[in-house]
Amino acid sequence: MNYLTELLVKTGLVKNMAVSKLGLTNRSWITISPDSNIEKMIFRKNDQLLVLVDGDFVKGKWEFLAQDNSILLEFGDTIELFTCSIIKSDVLCLLNQKNKGIQFLVGRDRLVKLNLDKFLKELLYEKLEIRTSLLNNDQKLEILNVSESSKVGLTGKEVLINLQPVNDGIYYRKDGTFKFVIKDSKISNIIKINE
Repeated sequence: MNYLTELLVKTGLVKNMAVSKLGLTNRSWITISPDSNIEKMIFRKNDQLLVLVDGDFVKGKWEFLAQDNSILLEFGDTIELFTCSIIKSDVLCLLNQKNKGIQFLVGRDRLVKLNLDKFLKELLYEKLEIRTSLLNNDQKLEILNVSESSKVGLTGKEVLINLQPVNDGIYYRKDGTFKFVIKDSKISNIIKINE
């Protein structure tokens, strides 16, 4: 599981957004997960599933398990259980219960407008209350769990760069006013630089 996937699971974005059976049907869901051989899924009201795999449609079945917010998919020789979430009404997220892999699908009508990386980053920034500080190497130090009312007292806060853990070291703000001492992906000290 990559770090972005871990963040999505850790924040609860994958598990906590409910989906209904009606939200799945009568739409074409296009796969936007680069490592998937599934190109499209169509959930029909009669629990029939059409899956476009490598250019060919395969018929299958699907069952929505409302009590668990899960979906059971059966196509070809495969039966798999997924935690199912619809994020912001247009992105379907399926978390495979067996291997914890994530499939992202988007409603066909929204596909042209969606930049998945940007969408997920904005969603994580909102959920994790991330604030950024521009560094002298033009990267952004992402400081987690900083609410508008608590911008002071950043020592001890977890930090990321490009949503990835940060190596131990000293990182300088672009404007030259502060340096951040990072240890174990957390701010251990912030030092004001005298001009």
